Amino acid sequence: MNIYTSLNDDFALESPSAVCLGKFDGIHLGHRKLFSKVLESNLTPVVFTFTVPSEPSSFKYIYTQEEKISLLEGLKISTLYTVPFDINLMCIKPYDFIKKILIKKLNAKLIVVGQDFRFGNNREGDVEFLMKYAPTFGYEVIALDKLKKDTIVSSTRIRTLLQYGKIEEANELLGSDFFFKGRVVHGKELGRTIGFPTANLKINPNKIDLKNGVYAGTTFVNNREYKSISNYGIRPTVDGKTPNLETYIYDFNEDIYDAEIIVKLQKFVRPEMKFSSVEELKNQIERDKNSYK
Repeated sequence: MNIYTSLNDDFALESPSAVCLGKFDGIHLGHRKLFSKVLESNLTPVVFTFTVPSEPSSFKYIYTQEEKISLLEGLKISTLYTVPFDINLMCIKPYDFIKKILIKKLNAKLIVVGQDFRFGNNREGDVEFLMKYAPTFGYEVIALDKLKKDTIVSSTRIRTLLQYGKIEEANELLGSDFFFKGRVVHGKELGRTIGFPTANLKINPNKIDLKNGVYAGTTFVNNREYKSISNYGIRPTVDGKTPNLETYIYDFNEDIYDAEIIVKLQKFVRPEMKFSSVEELKNQIERDKNSYK
């Protein structure tokens, strides 16, 4: 996938494209419905998205930038334009956004957005504005309503489900298993001493905080899938203080320090607990493992 991170990048698509516009935190079912329209066309599929530096420092994303890129690659998006929502993008006139970015840079022949999409200076641009200039620049516009499953599918709803440990409901709305992608780092190695060696992932501080607890799922190492069980939390038994993801991979005994892995979470098993002894912790891990075979 070709990835561009600045409006100043010396880049212009030669082939006609289908462009999907939006923020896309979570890459959930609603977003995938939009993506399907660009993927169904015979045009080069492009996603144009942005980050918002003005969001509070406490704001947490469902997926990190690296994880979003991994998902979009899996969906066969060929070009990703991901830029900061800075003063340049904030102040651009809607007409200039169409002419200079969608047409000149992206060679758009199809533009796919949600019905509530807004763009340009003071959010003056909308679906009606895009449609107004479609004949001028020779593109088609597809605008879709928000997807509903009981209620509207949204990143806010998914974020709430994750924070309450409702991983199965969140996964249903995401359209795939919620996951962490990162490198294995050294931990306290307590698991190795009690017969349950674990892979520890350093968590991006901008990634959403889950409900602390034990989750069943699968882990991918070198493109191979293994059943696994993970503890997300502060590990109170060993006096942990910051969120950590610690994963025991079934039937696996390789040295994977510094390796990049993907840990998918599929079921909430139990809340995180503080045990009176390491032996008690070991016995509980054995029970957790046996409960998910």
